[in-house]
Amino acid sequence: RRLANEGLAVTRENRRTYVAEPNAREFRQIFDVLVMLEGYSAEQSAATITFKQLEQLRKLNAKMAKLDMDVLDDRVRFLDLNFQFHHLVHSASGNTRIADIIGSLIDFTRFLMVKHGEINREQAKKAIFEHNDIIKALEERNGSLAKLSMQLHREAIRSGFTRLWGDLETADGGDSGK
Repeated sequence: RRLANEGLAVTRENRRTYVAEPNAREFRQIFDVLVMLEGYSAEQSAATITFKQLEQLRKLNAKMAKLDMDVLDDRVRFLDLNFQFHHLVHSASGNTRIADIIGSLIDFTRFLMVKHGEINREQAKKAIFEHNDIIKALEERNGSLAKLSMQLHREAIRSGFTRLWGDLETADGGDSGK
């Protein structure tokens, strides 16, 4: 029931539960919302983030940088640390409802990544670099820059997923969702 509430599973008329599979349109809409909400939340966090939270962000990013993306367990660990990074940024905003909404949407994208693909070395390096930009903007208490940095980061993730999604549709003859 919890998975269904989070959009990760669907229960059909026969009462069987299946993994939810968004179409391309739903996928785009989820990322549209993430870009808006994560940017807004990062902007708010710039005014309220503590030194301790900034230090935690730096440590999470450093842990991600040390992982070997050729090792499956490290790729999974990267996704977990990345979720923690984003959750910490959004928790710093002081708005737990928005942080929870963002968390459930990020969980959904993490689920898609685990199910359909995996992050590679170049994507990981790019994400770490983008995280550094977000941290710097938060350190400077520059809400506009934090918002823009987070939105650029999310758009880069969307781009990677879009390529993956296109590959999946080509392989499956899938639904374009248009």
